Amino acid sequence: LHGFTGIDIDLYDSSMKALAERGVISIFTQYATTINLQGADEEIQFDHPTGNPELYVRYTMEWSGISQAAAALNLEDETIGSQTLLDNLGVNYVIDFSRLMIIGHSMGGGMVPYIATKSLEQGWGSNELILDMEAPWYASTWKGYEPNYQALPKHTLLNVVTYEDDHAVSQCIGMDFYEKIRASNGTNFPDE
Repeated sequence: LHGFTGIDIDLYDSSMKALAERGVISIFTQYATTINLQGADEEIQFDHPTGNPELYVRYTMEWSGISQAAAALNLEDETIGSQTLLDNLGVNYVIDFSRLMIIGHSMGGGMVPYIATKSLEQGWGSNELILDMEAPWYASTWKGYEPNYQALPKHTLLNVVTYEDDHAVSQCIGMDFYEKIRASNGTNFPDE
C-alpha cells in the first residue's frame, strides 16, 4: 500500500521483485493522491463531521483494487486474463490466501489495519497474518472505514517502523498504532 504521493510502482519495484523472487504473489494497487470532489454527491461530501471525503475515496479505491486483483488471481475475473496468468504462473499454481502479508508506507501504512480488517472478513490471513506499517500515517475514523483491531488473530505478526529523521510523519503516529493494537488485543500479542 503506497504512500500519499507514491503512486509510481518504480518506487517499490525492488521490494516487489524481492518478494516475487521468493514465490510471494505481490499486488500493488493505486489510490488517487489528487482528488477533486467538486460537484460530488453531498451524501459523500458531508458523511463525516470534517466534510473531508478523501480518505473514504482512497480507502475504497485501495480495497477495490485488492479485491479485483484477488478475483483475477483466482481466475474469477478476466481483467488480467486467465490465459495470461496461466502462461506466467503455470497451470498448477496455488494461491494460499490463508497466509497474508500486508505492507504499507506512510498513508498506505495507516491503511494497513483497515485492509487487514477487510481481508479477515474474506477469510484471508486465517493461518498467517503479517502487518508491516512503515512510517504509518493516521487511520481512517470514518464509520465503516475504521479498522477493527480486535479482529486481528493471535497469530498476527506486527511490525511498526518509524524513521528517526522523518519530518513528514511523526514517530508518535506509529507508536499510537502499536499501543491501540496492543490495548485492543490484550495479551493476544506477546511483546516479542
